[in-house]
Amino acid sequence: MARVADELGVTAAAIYYYVPDKAGMIDLAVDAILTDLVTPGAEFGTWDERLRRWADDFFTLVSEHRGLGPQLARNPKGTTALRLASLCVELLCEAGMTPAEAIRAQAPLRWYVMGEFADQLQNDRTARRFEVVPDIETAFPDLAELAVHLDALDQREVLLHGIDLFIAGFKAQIAAKQSDRATA
Repeated sequence: MARVADELGVTAAAIYYYVPDKAGMIDLAVDAILTDLVTPGAEFGTWDERLRRWADDFFTLVSEHRGLGPQLARNPKGTTALRLASLCVELLCEAGMTPAEAIRAQAPLRWYVMGEFADQLQNDRTARRFEVVPDIETAFPDLAELAVHLDALDQREVLLHGIDLFIAGFKAQIAAKQSDRATA
């Protein structure tokens, strides 16, 4: 806090007037950064196109601010979590879900997106998950063959592929419900 106070040209006590502790200050910084994240409006397409675009924009923003991803993963509550939940619920209701269904559906989607950044932070970009097993070829021969493909994975593409899978699942669930209503 002393370094922040020096940078701002104030005393540490002045900072504590506005925030209770370091965590509070970090939360404010995260919220300030995320104000740059704009929810794509209807002009950007259908609900699923907007959800995918939002995930892509979110990935880009977090990638540009080293340290933001770990903070989001560590503290998935507060304004940031509510902003993410609100966007997901809005788009899923637009897709045809009831508010109760949208609330249930947004949680795993939000956890997935946040988990991507937790994973990103646990692993250095050059380190790979399978390196922790010293003799992967013997212990897990099937995985050893696949591990070579990890280097070729682009984290953004992986995130968006996962979003596409969520969207496909949401669409299938909505279509099945609409079909059940039509036959009832």
